[in-house]
Amino acid sequence: MSLWVEGDTYYAFGNSPSRRVPVPSLPTRNLPANLHYLVILTILFRGQEKGKEAKTIVPKETLFNETKVWQIPVRDGETPGQELSPSAFSRLIASLIRWNLVREESNPDNQQAKLYSITPDGELALFVYSARMRKRGVTSTPGLS
Repeated sequence: MSLWVEGDTYYAFGNSPSRRVPVPSLPTRNLPANLHYLVILTILFRGQEKGKEAKTIVPKETLFNETKVWQIPVRDGETPGQELSPSAFSRLIASLIRWNLVREESNPDNQQAKLYSITPDGELALFVYSARMRKRGVTSTPGLS
């Protein structure tokens, strides 16, 4: 198999149909730069049923409210109790969309409302990050435990 920069890679095994190999554009080591990235990806991922093609689609308000109440550990230099603002949440989502980790679509019933789902690249980034943390002996990562 060859991996091309800025291109799509596919694999085929036996008689199975070819499948696209997801390659996240954001290195997984950059995910913990803001732990809310992990929380958002986890919220979008956790509702999926194994082996089912349908993705969990979450309205923006629900995703914001669930992300806001998640307990994020306070880092050095941060003030405890800072709440996630709607504008900060919008910047987080915009970054995840730009990195192709989250997909945004309009609600068919209300064009102003946005719906979000995790992409295959987002799933892979979450799996790789989780595996890296387990390898380091970290058993509790935000949203993944």
